Amino acid sequence: MIHGYLCTDRGDQTAVRRKFLMDHLRYIETIADKIFIAGPEPSDIPGVYKGSLILYKVDTAEQAKALFDADPYAKADIWESVRPISFNPAVGDHVGGVTWKIIDGQVQMLKKPA
Repeated sequence: MIHGYLCTDRGDQTAVRRKFLMDHLRYIETIADKIFIAGPEPSDIPGVYKGSLILYKVDTAEQAKALFDADPYAKADIWESVRPISFNPAVGDHVGGVTWKIIDGQVQMLKKPA
């Protein structure tokens, strides 16, 4: 299962994001093998972000929380809201297409999603 967070910035956090960017990226590099996908949510203004999404490849929500809490952006308290997400990939390039097959009107799983 994939666990992570959908985060909305506390207003314009451009200055704080810039201040902690290198620390944040260095941290992300150390845990990159545990990240399914992550990135900022752009606003309508180039170079300004309004939130972030980070999904971890971990077994439990508690493991995701520990990784998230150690992030310099989380420590800088840039987000107004942080919503935990559990996600089960079922279709798309990342999982090699679809993860099921319909046989005689029944759904059969072909492989376990990532």
